[in-house]
Amino acid sequence: MQKLWAAIESGDLKTTPRKFRPQINVILNFLDAIAIGIEQNLYIENLAWDHLDAIVKRVVKRYIDPSSDAPGGLLERVDMDREDYLRLIELRDRWSRAHPRFRDVSRWKIWR
Repeated sequence: MQKLWAAIESGDLKTTPRKFRPQINVILNFLDAIAIGIEQNLYIENLAWDHLDAIVKRVVKRYIDPSSDAPGGLLERVDMDREDYLRLIELRDRWSRAHPRFRDVSRWKIWR
């Protein structure tokens, strides 16, 4: 992630994205494995949402979704297939529609 962040800050990710293919592949595979684990009931989805919602949304938007910089998505520019991450995309979309929560907010406030 540090290497990708530095590439974003320097503009290298925009100009030479293929150079960062291994790092993009690692982060997407990691989050896709979490999505698969949720689908297979290995992980508690509500708990995963509490910890990973912002990361999943940011990563899918930055590396998979089309943008003005990469109309086909950054994946296309680094020669990776969007279809390999359909479970991750579905997880992001599902979490955007319905917000699962592990903590009961009213109870959580009592403990603070």
